[in-house]
Amino acid sequence: MLKKISTICLIVITINANAQVIKPGRPKNTEPTTEDTYYSPYRKDPKPIEEKPFEFKKRSMIQINIFEFVFTNISLSYEFFSKDGKHGFKIPFTFSLGGLPDTNAYATNNSGRFIASKNRIFESGLHYNYYLLGQKRVSPFLGLGFNVGGFNYWEYKYTYYNNGYYPYYQYASKGDQKIGTNISGALFAGVLFNPNETVTFGFKGGLGFRRYGTDFTEYTYPYGLLEINLGFKF
Repeated sequence: MLKKISTICLIVITINANAQVIKPGRPKNTEPTTEDTYYSPYRKDPKPIEEKPFEFKKRSMIQINIFEFVFTNISLSYEFFSKDGKHGFKIPFTFSLGGLPDTNAYATNNSGRFIASKNRIFESGLHYNYYLLGQKRVSPFLGLGFNVGGFNYWEYKYTYYNNGYYPYYQYASKGDQKIGTNISGALFAGVLFNPNETVTFGFKGGLGFRRYGTDFTEYTYPYGLLEINLGFKF
C-alpha cells in the first residue's frame, strides 16, 4: 500500500515540475478592451494629450485700452467680426477721468501736440481691421481708422504795448476755458492674442494726422497711435 502511494506522489511531482503555464491570449478580430485604451501616467509610453483646437464662435468683443490711463482717460471699444473672422469693425469711446489738464496757451501752430489727449472731453470714431489669418490664437491685423473728438483749452489775454520803438504783447491774465475740436485719421498694424475663446489681449500701433480747431486757429500735426488692449469676446 505504501509503495503505491509513493508511486502516485512521484508521478504528481513530475507533472508539476514539467508543466508549462500558458497565459490565455485575446481572440483575434475582437475590439480592444478598456484595459488596452486606459491611459495611465505610470505607463512607459503614455499617450500624448492633444490640445483642444481654437473655435471661433463669439463674434463680438469689448476691449479697454489701458495705455490711455497715461493721459487720465478711459477708453473702451466695441468690435464686431465678420462670419469668417477676417474683418473687424470697431467703434472706440474715450472719456476724460478728470486728471490734471494742460492749461498752457495754444494760440500758435507750434504748441499743443498733446492737448487733445491731455484735455480730452470725448472722442469716438470708426476703425476697420483686416485679420490676415482670421481668428486664431494669434491673429495679426492691418487697419485704418478715423476719430472725432472735443477737448478743453484756455484762452489767454494779452496786452498790447508800444514803447516808441516797436510794438509787443505782454501776458496779462489767464482767460476763459474753451472747447476745441479734433479730427484724425491713421493707418496701423497690430496683433490680437486669444488664449481661449473669451479672454483677449493685444497691441496696436500706427501713424496718422490730427487736425485741431480752436477759436485762435486751426493746425494739423502728425501723431503716433499706441494701444494696449485687454478684453473679452461674447
